[in-house]
Amino acid sequence: MLDDLLKDCTVGCKKNLKISTLTWTGYKLHMDMANGEGPVSCIDSSALKHDSQVAIPLVTMTRQRVTNCYNLMGSRYDAKEIRARGAELKHVPFTDTKQRNRIADYGQEQQARYNAGFTLPERGRYQEHLTAECAFGRL
Repeated sequence: MLDDLLKDCTVGCKKNLKISTLTWTGYKLHMDMANGEGPVSCIDSSALKHDSQVAIPLVTMTRQRVTNCYNLMGSRYDAKEIRARGAELKHVPFTDTKQRNRIADYGQEQQARYNAGFTLPERGRYQEHLTAECAFGRL
């Protein structure tokens, strides 16, 4: 899987929250972090690669090194292929869903939970993604 990843120095760009375009030349570093600890696996790829394209090789590499029970990922990893690979590895997914019209997708019970401010335990676990954000911040 790693051989299929583009690793050349490329130009990447995206729009940030302020709708301005950020452009960079180089590479990306993708890390799989242990719960509250440091990185377990890292993969470098071209700046042009989308994060979701590296998720399956990264999860597979981590599984060879440690026994983990869940995948904690951001919304850019919300893809059926990634969830399917996690299910094969018997991982519980904690992936933030993409911002699709969430309110329209909720049933009555979920809408009531949303209105009451009820948070599922899984959502609390997802908040631990700050460990990875801090590690990237240190880099």
